[in-house]
Amino acid sequence: MELKRYQEKALERLSDFLRLLENAQGSMEVAWGKLNWENRVPQPYTRFDSAKRPIPHVCMSVPTGGGKTLMAAESLVRMNRLNGLVLWMVPNTAIYDQTKRALWTREHPYRQVLERASSGRVKMLEKHDNFHKEDVEHFLCVMLVSLQAANRRNNKEFLKMFRESSKYSSFFPDEDDVDAIARLVHDYPSLEKGVNDRPLRTLANVFKLCRPVIIVDEAHKSYGRSLDAINEMWLNRFDPSLVLEFSATPDAHKSNVLVNVRGADLKEEQMIKLPIEVAGHGDTSWQQVLLKVDAQLSRLSEKAELLGQNRGRYIRPMVLVRVSRTGKTQRDATHLHAEDVREYLTNTIGVPAREVRVQSSETKELKGENLMSPYNQVRWIITKDALKEGWDCSNAYILVLLDHTSAKITVTQMMGRVLRQPQAQLTGISELDRCYVHCGDTSVDMAVAHVRAELEQEGFGDLAPQVVSSSTVTNKVIATRRAEHTADLARLPQVLTKGNTEIEYEQHILAELDWEALSVPDPSDWGHLSPVVRTTVSLVDFDQGEIAKSRALGDPVARSANGDFSMDLTWYARQLGNVIPNPWQAARLIDRATASLRKIGYDDEWIHDRRASFLLHLANHLERQIDDQAEQVFLDKLATGDIRFDMEVP
Repeated sequence: MELKRYQEKALERLSDFLRLLENAQGSMEVAWGKLNWENRVPQPYTRFDSAKRPIPHVCMSVPTGGGKTLMAAESLVRMNRLNGLVLWMVPNTAIYDQTKRALWTREHPYRQVLERASSGRVKMLEKHDNFHKEDVEHFLCVMLVSLQAANRRNNKEFLKMFRESSKYSSFFPDEDDVDAIARLVHDYPSLEKGVNDRPLRTLANVFKLCRPVIIVDEAHKSYGRSLDAINEMWLNRFDPSLVLEFSATPDAHKSNVLVNVRGADLKEEQMIKLPIEVAGHGDTSWQQVLLKVDAQLSRLSEKAELLGQNRGRYIRPMVLVRVSRTGKTQRDATHLHAEDVREYLTNTIGVPAREVRVQSSETKELKGENLMSPYNQVRWIITKDALKEGWDCSNAYILVLLDHTSAKITVTQMMGRVLRQPQAQLTGISELDRCYVHCGDTSVDMAVAHVRAELEQEGFGDLAPQVVSSSTVTNKVIATRRAEHTADLARLPQVLTKGNTEIEYEQHILAELDWEALSVPDPSDWGHLSPVVRTTVSLVDFDQGEIAKSRALGDPVARSANGDFSMDLTWYARQLGNVIPNPWQAARLIDRATASLRKIGYDDEWIHDRRASFLLHLANHLERQIDDQAEQVFLDKLATGDIRFDMEVP
């Protein structure tokens, strides 16, 4: 599997750190100090193992869909570890199962990376498996461990890894070899001991003897509530030689962030679907929302079928629906249950039952499903929390949030499920190169604002302008059961031009707007803009060549690295590309907006610190004008006969 450019750069930075760590004879402080001198990295947070030794630990911040598992496997190649023990920590059962399927399959690209790292001598383990000292000496032993299974520090007798077992005898001296036991205790004073100070033959003590490398997926889930709790946590007590964390949302106070991959990096590599089209349905029933989504899914499916016919590329668009309840005993008249949605889809809309699955802690209908297979027929997945992690299906295009909770919370939990671009390759079809979010019981402005705010918090702030509102038609939707045979299909309305062709928004509406008539907000409307937290961009994120390149492109974040806050219209105009398709018009409007700000006393630094909310406010202001103009163009064409309504003939 070929690495993306941002992955290569991230791994190169890891290699640099490992080189410095080796030169510093394992001293985290010294190695990080070199980075501090060269790259202006903040001072590291230090953790200590059970022997009171500092633990080298660094974190790679990688957004959802950025390929953390592949990067973790490739990290072992950079460590040049041909043998020894690696603990691969994952946060929950779903990710555990997904990771196990990949790493235990010899033909899988991730497993192939491990084979390359160990020169073909890799041994995959779970914590209940038998393994011996000779295995660790001659193989790269990778043990998959769940964070939940390893984090029972208040009840460690319950855990098998803290129980004695004869299967670990090869790591310890014979019972009657007093001298060897004494030497072991001297060399490893942190070993847990039993009667007469004899080291216990436990898996936990095996970890202490092997000084493993620990890879932690979703590392922020392993933190304690306070910094002091970090040094008492279970992971440190395994005496690791190195901890490598991966997280989309690391805590800078608890992790030493070595690499910070940005949303723009994923976009450049076609890893994610953009823009994110958000629709709010504040005055619409959940049944009507599903009807609209079903119609949208049909349109996407038609586009996907054409793609398959023309280019042989298979995509089966899918919908994820989040509900309030999924438990078998939780169904009532107050909360929306998964079975309510299933019954409405199959009984009212007419979705075939084989296309609908419910995934919950009790009902696991996706177990064993290969959702990427062209023989799979699943198109609707109903869930509550079961897909927050461990999801790896890029066919998901539409996220529907019907759980009547805050859109801010639900979007944070589920947004990443629909971001991945199939095969990490754009289709060239605009409808298939974006994703869609429908928020029930929420206004469109509120939904868009929440999604953008959460992207900022999750490290996708540079993509906030890529979240666009979808105009929600409030006309009454009539439910009609989907017919089984073509001859029985209901006649559907069509919107046609005078030449009997279907109307295209870009060609027939957007092209006729008066772009020169668009205005920017009044100066009095700008004062409420909220600043983003300014962080010093260091060479951990950009080397000198990258800073020069980014500054040349007008990237305000790169420009601020050297204290330069001067405006660059090119960068700001690109951020409005989904609202104003013409870059010259976008640049003109940005220039007018910033001129109005300067006129009332705000400088470029003030604008830079509020760039996200500035662009959001301007985009919303322009979208309202464009919608008003588009509506008027449509009505005018309708009045003159350039647009007409007709009925589709079956």
